[in-house]
Amino acid sequence: MRLENPLKIEKKDILKTLSKGGGATIQFSERLYNKNILGEINDLCLQCNDRLGIRFYDHEKEIFDAATLNKIPNVKSLSLGSFNSIKNISELKNLKYLSQLRLDISQPTDLRLLNYDNLKNIKDLSLLINEKNSLDISPL
Repeated sequence: MRLENPLKIEKKDILKTLSKGGGATIQFSERLYNKNILGEINDLCLQCNDRLGIRFYDHEKEIFDAATLNKIPNVKSLSLGSFNSIKNISELKNLKYLSQLRLDISQPTDLRLLNYDNLKNIKDLSLLINEKNSLDISPL
């Protein structure tokens, strides 16, 4: 199940899909989310395991502000993709329940993000970084 730029979170449908062993992704390609939607997503993340993925991607001509992630501290599976740059990427270190992370950015702003304590024991990490020598991978 994939929800694209939802204006309302259909909690029952998502929980039903997950209870049957399926996966669900709530994704935003535009900045259509607000604190209410993010609050609903966070409540859902609290109830669900990492088969519920949250994805922010391709905000055309915008720099994604990772301060948005402060509204979903219970997220377990997160994908940030197809961004040139991410503002406030250090906010990732506040996601203490994160077990899966997919990061696709051209120019990371914090080269030591893999040193964040919460990312040291992550079970599923996918990095797509386009700038050569732009990320310190020594923690891996």
